[in-house]
Amino acid sequence: MVSEFVEKIVAIPFGFVLGSLYFWGLWQTTQRLTMTRAPLRLFLVSYFGRLILASLGFYWIAQGGWVNVLLCLLGFLIARSLLIRRWEPKPYQEEN
Repeated sequence: MVSEFVEKIVAIPFGFVLGSLYFWGLWQTTQRLTMTRAPLRLFLVSYFGRLILASLGFYWIAQGGWVNVLLCLLGFLIARSLLIRRWEPKPYQEEN
């Protein structure tokens, strides 16, 4: 009973960490695409690496049931929203 409750509490931060890693990797990839000599290779390696990481994380958390998956997804989406706000382009301001 207590361990099930702890699993559900841990699912949200786990999803947050998973989402942070996924979107940090995406951010790093997009920042380096213009600097690399093989952008397609960088994109594909990054994409499949992030996909495998997220899939394994969700597979692992799914062992506790579908509620854990939903809570993990909630944490994943919270991380996405926070990182979008952090990395969104700032409006251009002219210097006086």
